[in-house]
Amino acid sequence: MKKKIKKIVICGVAFSIGLLTANVWNMCATPVEKIERLELPSPPTVYTSKNEIINLMKSAYPQLIEKDEVVETKHSISGKEIEQKLILIAERSSQARLQVITTLADLLRQLDDDPNAIFACSNVYWCCAKVFGKLKAIEEIDCLIKHVAYNRGFGTMSLSFTFPFAQAIVDIGEPALPKLLLALEKNNFTTPYQQMEKENIMSVVSIINSEKIKD
Repeated sequence: MKKKIKKIVICGVAFSIGLLTANVWNMCATPVEKIERLELPSPPTVYTSKNEIINLMKSAYPQLIEKDEVVETKHSISGKEIEQKLILIAERSSQARLQVITTLADLLRQLDDDPNAIFACSNVYWCCAKVFGKLKAIEEIDCLIKHVAYNRGFGTMSLSFTFPFAQAIVDIGEPALPKLLLALEKNNFTTPYQQMEKENIMSVVSIINSEKIKD
């Protein structure tokens, strides 16, 4: 009888020690668990609107401002500054990047409808091409190919200086190849301008392939 009582007492003591150890462990572990579960507040979302981008462009290129339209600017902004600002906007998020790309492409499509815009807004075309290249705007590769022969009227200098959209496609690199090759297959290239398009597309394809070999 005494042996049974002794065993019961020993088991009870062991059980109590086990509970005490578990409680102490939980007390120590709880702060750690809380720390692990602690969620830092998300940074505030910065939304990018089409109007923000268009107004920014108009602040540097007044030829985009429509008659009787008022655009508030604190000071004149250079084309280089606009490029940098657009890149910073695009870096906010993937959605902001896409908004910059599609807004600029839509702007070019509107300008294409005006036969005088290609000369009056040459700096706008140049800015869009530079931004497309820096953002590797594969989403608007069709727009870039459409303007692959656009030039600033400086003769036959380097591709990057004379044909900014061709250079932008080079900056995009290998992902642009399928659409470039498709353009070569589908188009007839009968007019002098179309012949220039064909030559530029072939040059761009050659440059991209040579870069692939280097890599």
